[in-house]
Amino acid sequence: HVLLTIYVFELTVSLKRFGTYFLSCSNPDITWNLLDTVIVGSSVLDSWAVPVVGCIVQNIREAEQSADESKKTKDAGLSLGQLMMLMRMLRLMRILRLVR
Repeated sequence: HVLLTIYVFELTVSLKRFGTYFLSCSNPDITWNLLDTVIVGSSVLDSWAVPVVGCIVQNIREAEQSADESKKTKDAGLSLGQLMMLMRMLRLMRILRLVR
């Protein structure tokens, strides 16, 4: 979560500094900026928003249904985690490209 906080801060600073130019078509780095925005946004959803919503939904379901059905909904999130790992690897590739 610490690295995600740093990435959110970096994206926020870039958006504040460049304004609408950050995501404009005249920006030569628009592809990387869009990729960063999608990766950070989806990571925020995956790491912060989805667990909160999942916890709320789980508490509601436990009040209405048995514990077996709530376990099945937890197992369905594995593919999302794998997708997020792929997105983070793409972000690391961008950082390595900048170092080179």
